[in-house]
Amino acid sequence: MNWSVLCSGPYIDMLHEVFNPHYDQATGEQVFTLPIGEHGAMPYIVLEDLGRYGRWIFDHPTEAKGLNLEIATCHATGGEVAAAYTAATGKPARYDAAELDEYMRAMWAHLPQGPDTLIGADFAGPNDKTLQTWGADFTAWFEIYRSSGGNKGIVQRDYALLDKILPDRIRSVEEWMRKVGFTGEKKSVLKGQEDRASKK
Repeated sequence: MNWSVLCSGPYIDMLHEVFNPHYDQATGEQVFTLPIGEHGAMPYIVLEDLGRYGRWIFDHPTEAKGLNLEIATCHATGGEVAAAYTAATGKPARYDAAELDEYMRAMWAHLPQGPDTLIGADFAGPNDKTLQTWGADFTAWFEIYRSSGGNKGIVQRDYALLDKILPDRIRSVEEWMRKVGFTGEKKSVLKGQEDRASKK
């Protein structure tokens, strides 16, 4: 039996929703904020291309046999995301590196216990000792990306291989922003977020 692994990363499309910028009225800039420092990088993946990589695995069982296909569109620092926004829209933007604990508190403020809320407690029960908090889980997530700048750290991708598999893939944040007409305006991408919004 053939097997393959498709290893993804943060969806670039989340720049519409979870990682969307806020407008600074004092400076007239769109401000992108992440807790990955100045040199950390997110290995973003365009959702459309993620699906096409998955399809490639099924269409090429011999080449994909035993392959851990680690995909990404590009590694991008916060500063590169802000620069891509300006290049794509002609509007000013900047990146502000956030302090991780403060970012976690804000990110999970909607949960009953903030970042200390247990993942899965609603179905496993609050006393399940195997559960992790949202804060602990995503703190580790962002720490990994803090240490992945320049495609030289913890998370690395073989972009030559990815180019070979999808020659017409999107290769940069700017290219994606131009393709989707990105404005920085918040809109729903993730189903869980959309479901919560519909219940309000």
